[in-house]
Amino acid sequence: MIDLIKIKEKIFKEAEEEKRKILLETEKKIKAIEEETQKKLNELERQAEEFWERQIEELKRRELSKLKKEENFKILKAKWDIIENLFNLLIKEIKKDSRYVDLIKEKIKNENIQEIIISSEDFPLLHSSDLANKKIITDNKIKGGFLIKKEKEEIDFTLESLLKELKKRYLKEIDKLLFG
Repeated sequence: MIDLIKIKEKIFKEAEEEKRKILLETEKKIKAIEEETQKKLNELERQAEEFWERQIEELKRRELSKLKKEENFKILKAKWDIIENLFNLLIKEIKKDSRYVDLIKEKIKNENIQEIIISSEDFPLLHSSDLANKKIITDNKIKGGFLIKKEKEEIDFTLESLLKELKKRYLKEIDKLLFG
């Protein structure tokens, strides 16, 4: 019987030793899994940080680009307003020149005209003798000058259209002169 007890003790001892080895090995595996999991978590956190940093930078770039476009638009609008004001002043200066009235009279006398549409502001500058046998219509929308209507054509002598052509032709030069 003694042998049985010893055998039993030996089996328990070996089982305890095996249990201890299995537990140690399991703990090592768990620790290795935890370490691997932590490495993967750290890598995912790093990737997430990089991703959000890129997203934030892209958003900053887009917003900055948008602000630059808006600012450029404001500058362009301000420049255009200055050029428009310049041309409006030019219209006023042209109207002050005596040659302007002479040009209107000359064109009205020399053309075979059915109808004249003239600026309301310019109409008083003409004498009735200049307008003999001509159909005259005044127009508040025209800043200066006139339109001549013939049988099959219309000739635009409004200051707006003449200056519009000048703008088209010389806009780059005007921009350089005014804004460098």
